Amino acid sequence: MQEKTNLTGASVSPEGTFSRRLRGLFYGPSELRAGWRFLIFAAIVMSLLAVKTVFIRLLPHGTNQATTYLVDKTLKFAVFLLASWIMAKVEARTLAEHGLPRRKMFGQI
Repeated sequence: MQEKTNLTGASVSPEGTFSRRLRGLFYGPSELRAGWRFLIFAAIVMSLLAVKTVFIRLLPHGTNQATTYLVDKTLKFAVFLLASWIMAKVEARTLAEHGLPRRKMFGQI
């Protein structure tokens, strides 16, 4: 393979350029780009919501509507909380940095 040089005369390998461009597609100056973070979060939420739907369908058929509603809403909250926690771990951040501080999460209790 022929080695190329840039305008300053430094050698540039084609593989390094491609990997730099690919990395630039996913990462900004310091972290994963916001669009990719959103897509990852959306994929996690969609996957967990599919699991939640299966779980709701496994409830007995004679279950009270109020019980089903409460279980559904509780699981939906858990899905978004778990997805936020997973993204916090992926981004090496805390839940508080995502707007969910542990001490103030449920208001003044």
